[in-house]
Formats: sequence, C-alpha cells, structure tokens
Amino acid sequence: MKKTYTYILFTLALIGILATSCSKTFKIEGNIMNLGNQNIHMIWATEEGVKEVKAISNNNRFEFQGMSPDPALVIIYDSQNRLMAHFVMENGDHMQLRGDINDIYGIQVKGNDVNEQWYQFIFEHRSEYQEFNHKNLDASIEKYVTEHPSELLSTLLLVVDYSQLNNQQKMKDLLAKIDKDAKPEWLMKAYQRLVERRPKSSSKIGSLLLFEDNGDFGSINATTAKATLLYLWVNNTSHNNEMGMLKVLADDFPDKNKLQICDIYIDPDTASWRGYTKNDGSTWRHFWAPEGPLNNQIKPLCVTSTPLYVVTDSLGNVVYNGADIMEANAKVRQIVK
Repeated sequence: MKKTYTYILFTLALIGILATSCSKTFKIEGNIMNLGNQNIHMIWATEEGVKEVKAISNNNRFEFQGMSPDPALVIIYDSQNRLMAHFVMENGDHMQLRGDINDIYGIQVKGNDVNEQWYQFIFEHRSEYQEFNHKNLDASIEKYVTEHPSELLSTLLLVVDYSQLNNQQKMKDLLAKIDKDAKPEWLMKAYQRLVERRPKSSSKIGSLLLFEDNGDFGSINATTAKATLLYLWVNNTSHNNEMGMLKVLADDFPDKNKLQICDIYIDPDTASWRGYTKNDGSTWRHFWAPEGPLNNQIKPLCVTSTPLYVVTDSLGNVVYNGADIMEANAKVRQIVK
C-alpha cells in the first residue's frame, strides 16, 4: 500500500513537472504542400522586443517552438522572406497549419479561437488578400472593425493586415472605434516592435533608371523640378479615378520645372500597360518595372500595396510616401505654391 501511494505521488509530481515544462513554450506544427525543403524562420514580438528562430522544412513539414509568458505576435516567413502565416500566441498554445504554399490565403489552422477566427476571415476574403491593390481588403477590414468593436480580431486585422498604416488620421479614427479591452497595450507595443524592424523607405531619391514607354530605358531625376510626384500602380478598376486626380495637378502646374509627374507600372502585364499609356490622355512620362516591388530601382520605396504616391522636393527629399492621393496632392501644392 505504501509503495502504491508513493508511486501515485511520484506519478502526479511527474505529470506536474511535464505540464509546467510544456507550458513554458508555444508550438507551431506545419504541413504545407509544395514547401519542400527550405530555410524558414519565425519571429515573435512582445512588449519587450522581437525574437527570432530558424528552421528547415523537411518534405513540406516544419515545427517551431518559442517562449512568451504574455501574448505575442508571431510571424513565419519562407526562405525568400515572404509571409507564410501570422498568429497571436503565448506559452501553452499549440498551433497546427495545413495547406499549400501556392495558396497561402487558403491555409487552415487549428489552435486558439482568435487565430481560427483570423484565418476564417482570411479565407472568406482570400481574393482580396491576393490583389496587390488592397483597396477592397481595406474596405472589408474597415467594415469588420465598425461592426465588431469589442473583438481582438478587429485590432489584429487593423495593425497587421490593413494597408494604410501610414495614413495616421485614418488609423486614429479606426482605432477609436475599437473598445479599449479589444486593443490591449501588449498588442500595440508588440506591433510597434515589428514596425521598428521593417525596412524603412528611402528618405531621399536621386535618379531612377526604368524602362520607358518609348521603348528604351529612361531616367527619373527627382532634382530636376521643384516637386516630383511618383505614382506607382497596377491595372485595376480604381486606376481611372487615380489618373483623374493626377491630371488636375498636371493642369494646375503645367511647368515641368515646377512639377514633374511620373507613373510607374509595377505589373508584369505589359499589354495592359501599353494600352493605358497610349490612351489615358496624360502629359507626363510613363515607366514600367515588371519585377514589381522587387525591382532594384524602386525597392528602396518599400512598396507594399498600390496605389503608392511618393512626393519629393527639389533636393530629392521624400516628403510623402503613402496611398492617400489627397495627402500627396497637399504636399505637392505646399512645395510648388
């Protein structure tokens, strides 16, 4: 009897030790078709800072473990630094991923409630996530935030998936709609830690060498005019409206020594590009970067979505880099007035 009692106590103690040990980490297991064998890495951000761990996927499978006693933003990237997945996790959480690397927005996850809700939203709006122009996705996120002010997911969508983070007034207005308990301090600080790690867009532009619609390479020199406005775009339904506002600026400031406008098409579909530039009625120069944001000339602009407007002064100093044509318009007029 004594031996049995001692054995029971030992077993219970061992279970307690194992439970305590398990609770000191969070775990992610993935089985992603077409991932193959490659280097992948995970970063997680807390109020204190950002940590990183690397791994190698083996026959589409991988596993990560991390430690965070408080909730953390967790992001996984593939070998080319492309986003694979993102979660909120803390010690004791166990996340399972299934899907295909070629359908990243169709990945299914099993874990805690908020991550499952997050990926349900992603799945339901997968076509919007796949569009390089996130105008439709942004509208869906704004709608969700308005209709679900008490949910943590509203804040996650806003600070992680929303494309207009550099529009400070819009972000302030949207965050104001979310209940205080649904935008905890740890999340806002963790996000800020990630922002601090992101590549910063160039603060100055000299000369950009890109393929021009005249069939040759041309140079954009930001110091040849009092103000330069770069418009980076892809073929979508909002392009005509964007062009209309740019034409107003061009008409108001026809002197190219005062205002230089250049548009840069960042989609590989050259047929659409040539069709638009021949018939859009614009008076400025047209350029093409078929590699998109990875083009070495425009990579310093840190293009994450379109449209993107970049305004510089006569010294090439970037005074605006963002998606709001009204703010870009105001900056241009402030310079050339």
